[in-house]
Amino acid sequence: IIAVNKDNKITEFNKAAIDQFGYLLEDVLGKDVSVLYVDKKEYQRVSTSVNKKGIFTGETTNKRKNGETFVSLLSSSIIKNSNGVIQGSMGVSRDITERKIIEQQVKDSLKEKEVLLQEVHHRVKNNLQVISSILSLQSNYVKDEKTLEILAESQNRIRSMSYIHETLYQTTDFSSIEFSNYLNALASNLIHSYSYSSGTVQLVTDYDKIYLTIDQAIPCGLIVNEIVSNAMKHAFEGKDGEVYLSIKESQGKIHLRVADNGKGLPKHFKHGESDSLGMQLVYSLIDQLDASLDLKADKGTDFLITFDKS
Repeated sequence: IIAVNKDNKITEFNKAAIDQFGYLLEDVLGKDVSVLYVDKKEYQRVSTSVNKKGIFTGETTNKRKNGETFVSLLSSSIIKNSNGVIQGSMGVSRDITERKIIEQQVKDSLKEKEVLLQEVHHRVKNNLQVISSILSLQSNYVKDEKTLEILAESQNRIRSMSYIHETLYQTTDFSSIEFSNYLNALASNLIHSYSYSSGTVQLVTDYDKIYLTIDQAIPCGLIVNEIVSNAMKHAFEGKDGEVYLSIKESQGKIHLRVADNGKGLPKHFKHGESDSLGMQLVYSLIDQLDASLDLKADKGTDFLITFDKS
C-alpha cells in the first residue's frame, strides 16, 4: 500500500511495499512516487488516469531499489477530505511477475501446439496429394475406360479431403472450417474436371457463412463430391445445365442442398437401395452425420441433407 500527497510525494509505504520494492521507509518518504516506475512514460500513464478519471486499475512496470524491473497489478484512486478537496492518492500494488511468467509459458505452449497442428494438416494434405498423383500416374498405364473412371472418381474423393486439410493448415483455428468457401472451390473444381465437349454447366450458389468442425466438414465434402460428380456424369448428357449448391443454418441445424436441373433419376431408382458405390457412400456419410435426407427427382434431382450443428 502506497499513499502520496497532492504533489505526488510518498507519504505512506507499508511493510509489504518495503518488501516488494526493496526500499527502507526512510528511503522513500517524501520522494516523488515516479521513482517506483521503470520510466517517466509509465508513471505518466498511471498519473494521467488518476487525475482525469480519479482511478487507475491495470498492469504497470515498476522498478525496485536495485534496478530490477517487475510487473505489478495496481489499483489506485484519489483521496479527498471531508470537503471534497483532493489530498492525494492511494494505491495497492501486487507483484504478478510469477503469474506473467506462467501466462507466457502457456502462450508459448499453445503456439507450439498450433505450429504442430498446422504441420500435421500440411503433411496430411501433402500425403493425400501424393496418393492422388500415384493414381494419376497409374491411369497412364490403364486402357479400360471403366477402370479409368474409377481411378478418376477416387482422385476426386481424395482431393475433397485434401482441400479440408489445406484450408485448416492455412488458418489459426484448427477446430473448424469456414465451409462455404470450401464448398465453392470443391464444386467448381468438379465441374471443371468433368467438362464436356458440348454444353455448359453453371454453378448456382446460395451460402450462409457457416463454420463446421472437421468431423462434419469431411463427410459433407464427400457427400457434395459424390452428388455433383454423379450429376456431371449422368444429368445433362452434353446439354447446358445448372448445379445448385446451398448451405444454410437455422435454429441449430445445418441444411445442405445439392440439386441440378438435369434429366433426373431413373424410374426404377429406389431411395437407399442403389447399388452405386457413390450413392452407397452418400447414404453411409449421411448416417455418420446422423442426418436426414429429403430427395426429390421429379425435375432434375434435389438432395436436402439436414443435421445438427456440433
